[in-house]
Amino acid sequence: MDKWIKNGLLYKPASKELILPLKNIAHAGFPSPAADFLEENIDLQKLLIPRPASTFLFRVSGHSMEAFGIHDNDVLIVDASIKSKSGDIVLAALDGEFVVKQYVKRDGHVVLVSGSNVSPILIKDMQQFEIFGRPTWVLRKL
Repeated sequence: MDKWIKNGLLYKPASKELILPLKNIAHAGFPSPAADFLEENIDLQKLLIPRPASTFLFRVSGHSMEAFGIHDNDVLIVDASIKSKSGDIVLAALDGEFVVKQYVKRDGHVVLVSGSNVSPILIKDMQQFEIFGRPTWVLRKL
């Protein structure tokens, strides 16, 4: 995966486990007085990165995917082991540049679609195009 690092934009996830306590804060129906004492742990790496060997992080640059909920400076968790199908959001390389777009197959052609007023990109035979993986989570600081 080291070949995927370009201009500091791609990162491998940390290999250490990140486990945080998670309190049950919402219950359906009448709340139990004992609910304040219920605690369980959540392993963020297991939740967000079920396949660490094929998963990496990518920082987004640009505004073209905001209609899909992906904003400038967000961090995507990308899983390279998931096969992409038409309609999926993908991280791809197009002529040596990374792009995050919706991957659509139309009439035997590949089209990359943005969520904004940007025209779709029709992939031509002479262009270099490779899908690196499918984003599974978007991380953003509130």
